[in-house]
Amino acid sequence: MGTTASMTRSRDKEILSQLTPYNQKMIIKYKKLCKFKTLQIENDPEIIDFYFVDYLSGLNVVHFTDCQNISFEKTPTIIRYFQAQNCNIQNVEKIIQMQQLVYLDLSNNKITDISVIDTMSELISLILSNNQISDISHVASLVNLIELKLDNNLIEDISVLKPLMNLGRVWLFNNKITNLEPLAQQMAIAADQSHHHRHGDHDHYDSNLEYFQLQPQNV
Repeated sequence: MGTTASMTRSRDKEILSQLTPYNQKMIIKYKKLCKFKTLQIENDPEIIDFYFVDYLSGLNVVHFTDCQNISFEKTPTIIRYFQAQNCNIQNVEKIIQMQQLVYLDLSNNKITDISVIDTMSELISLILSNNQISDISHVASLVNLIELKLDNNLIEDISVLKPLMNLGRVWLFNNKITNLEPLAQQMAIAADQSHHHRHGDHDHYDSNLEYFQLQPQNV
């Protein structure tokens, strides 16, 4: 019995690690895969669709890295964490159907327009580093954001971020920003908070901003 169970787990893991359009349908035969919560696919040249998601009812986290042919025609709505790094993504219109997302990482792609992202109100972390984004006005609707990474884009105006008082960590380096006034108050409070905490003062502050990076760190 133990040997059989071990062989089954090994077989399931092998199927997941080799997931392509040619073997995605095989998941139908393996109902135990519905227990998987995390799916990670790297360097897959084949077209990846989400046909298999219907058979992974426990899926919560999806990570794609260096997968150049992801199809969003059938977008999963059950997941909470989605990452697609360096996947040649240009259009995010289908991605917004994942309304339950709290974490979205689309860094290192070719995204220019994020105007549809304002409906993703559950987002806590939004990572859009290394794209071609200039207009971030629609981020203003994401009032639950705590972490925001927009470094290495084409952003000039950050005034839209001023109402996002839940922001705790912000990355904006390598953009075209010339005016920091919209975030001046939050930045000042964050610096003052850091100073007082080092001296044991834990009074309440009006901003949650604890980390703001405008310039890249020297490595």
